[in-house]
Amino acid sequence: MIRKQTEIWITKDKEKIRICDMSDSHLANTIAMLDRKAENITPCILLEAYRALNSLNGEMAIYAIEGEIDHLIEYGVDPSTIYPLYDNLVLESQRREELSI
Repeated sequence: MIRKQTEIWITKDKEKIRICDMSDSHLANTIAMLDRKAENITPCILLEAYRALNSLNGEMAIYAIEGEIDHLIEYGVDPSTIYPLYDNLVLESQRREELSI
């Protein structure tokens, strides 16, 4: 069983709420919003990666950036890398799904 997520989420109105106390719809909408934001930022990150690629000289560095670019093109930005509480939100959603089965 997954434990309740007691981390604090701050709403757009600056209200503090424990993730485990969010309503189901608030939780789902928050996860969806963070997914959209990560999807929307992907082109900007790709552009920066291409800019970095043009400034590199070392073969290994170029291969590393090319690998990152390929990963971004295929999967986009992982929301958990830019939103620290994303994984906590997802875990709480999974916990609720387990309870409803």
